[in-house]
Amino acid sequence: MKTHSPPRILLRFFRWYCHPKMQDYIEGDLMEVYDARLKTFGKRKADIKFIIDVLLLFRPGIIKPTEGYKNLNTYGMFKSYFKIAFRNLAKSKLFSAINISGMAVSIASVIVIALFIYDELQFDKHIEDYSRKYRLYTVGKSEDGSMRNRSMIAPMIAPTAATEFPEIESYARFLNFNYPILFKAGDKKLTERKGGYADPTILNMFSLKLTEGDINSALKEPNTIAISETLKEKYFGSKPGLGESIEVGTQNYKVTAVFEDFSSHSHLQLNYFLPMAEFERGQPKRMQRWTWSQFHTYVKLKEGTDITNLELKLGEMVVRNTDEERNRFLPRLMPIEKIHLYAYDHLWDIAVRGNVQTVYILSATAIFILLIAILNFVNLSTARAVNRLKEVGVRKVIGAFRTHLITQIHQRVGYNCADGVGDWRRPYDFCFTLSK
Repeated sequence: MKTHSPPRILLRFFRWYCHPKMQDYIEGDLMEVYDARLKTFGKRKADIKFIIDVLLLFRPGIIKPTEGYKNLNTYGMFKSYFKIAFRNLAKSKLFSAINISGMAVSIASVIVIALFIYDELQFDKHIEDYSRKYRLYTVGKSEDGSMRNRSMIAPMIAPTAATEFPEIESYARFLNFNYPILFKAGDKKLTERKGGYADPTILNMFSLKLTEGDINSALKEPNTIAISETLKEKYFGSKPGLGESIEVGTQNYKVTAVFEDFSSHSHLQLNYFLPMAEFERGQPKRMQRWTWSQFHTYVKLKEGTDITNLELKLGEMVVRNTDEERNRFLPRLMPIEKIHLYAYDHLWDIAVRGNVQTVYILSATAIFILLIAILNFVNLSTARAVNRLKEVGVRKVIGAFRTHLITQIHQRVGYNCADGVGDWRRPYDFCFTLSK
């Protein structure tokens, strides 16, 4: 009669890791359960359940101890480590204070600097598809002959480029009000600065979520306005703002959208938008000009777009449509996530500015602080390690392992001992000799 047995590999694995004192009992139970399952479920399911049982038994209470450690009272050793550590701290108060406080202050400083750098690098990365979104800016000669960057471009560049170049998926223009505008709603009358005319696509360009209204119809009708949650609460309190009327300057606007406030990690911080189409109707000639650089313009590009090639085509387009070379500023593309740190020299910018040079300087400073702290800590610990020769010798006599001593003393280099033996070629070897 043919007999069946569990998978040999798993059985050998169990015998390898199981504690010898428990192996006979547990293996007997495993085999009994396996035989019962074999009769009930068949060999395939019995083998699968046997594999699961062997893996579940692989836990600290059953695994046999590592050779050399089974007779070691690790609890007593670690208890001794902490007791000696506290005694050394109490015995050498000045040394301990200098060593601990120096390392603590250094690490705290590095953590604060690292948090600041991380915060600076997160700007505009919350925007959906931010890697495909760019801001158009211009480069040209200023009146003194120097090359300058301008954060704003002419209104005709983006619409024409979107028509001529298939690489551009969408664009959004924003015309900022450079002066405070009087807002009036009910009995509240305040001045607001952060806003202006914008294309309807501005909401999608910055991934602004609407809490009220429809994003597909916002900023498309004349005499309408999209406001932030902060502005809505300021003028209308807790009640809905949709459909309410706000007097902006001398004209009434109907609230058709309420959007969530711009993220604190956005280079733009705006509170309201008016329809760009309304400005176009009032200023048709200006909107056809190629040299009236007043618009902050953003584009979303298709995947795999060659940025250098697109910039060349944009430059050629501007040259074709600009007669006066003196007023000609060629367009360039800047990734939206780099505006905060890299656009610090752009003229007429309204972005929340940072400086990538500050990030580099602080990074170097953090590394320098950490290196100095480590060197100081190691030097002070090394200088006092010789005072603990007897302690280390006693620990070795009662069974301490070399790795334990390395961890406790933090001494990783050989040095001359009483008998003059110290091998620099064995950096993890200790040369501790008891006094005769």
